[in-house]
Formats: sequence, C-alpha cells, structure tokens
Amino acid sequence: MTTVRIQDLRAAGFCNHGAREFFRQHDWDWYDFLQNGVDADKALATNDANAALAVEYARTRERETNDGC
Repeated sequence: MTTVRIQDLRAAGFCNHGAREFFRQHDWDWYDFLQNGVDADKALATNDANAALAVEYARTRERETNDGC
C-alpha cells in the first residue's frame, strides 16, 4: 500500500495553499495527513490529475526507499 506524504506533494511542485484547498474540497483532515499521509487509492479515487501525480511521486519514493537507492 502506497502512502502519499507531504514530501510527495512538495516534490510534485504543489503549493501548501493549493494542497490545503484540495483537502478542504474533499473533506479530508489536513493535520491528519501531515502526521499520517493519505492512502494512494483514496487519492486516486478523486480522479484528480494532480492527485495522480502526487501518487506517482509517492510510488517512486517508496520504490527508491525499498530498493536502497
């Protein structure tokens, strides 16, 4: 299971304000996200292109971490 974290949003080039607005629109808890991240499947279920990009960054981060790169 992939978890999208704040560093993935930053790596994708998203501003804090825009990300917080996205969370407000989807009634997601921003502070919970900062602590725990959000499941990639939940992000993809929004059908939002920016969310999909953040998921790709999260998957890349996790692959690199797991592969030791």
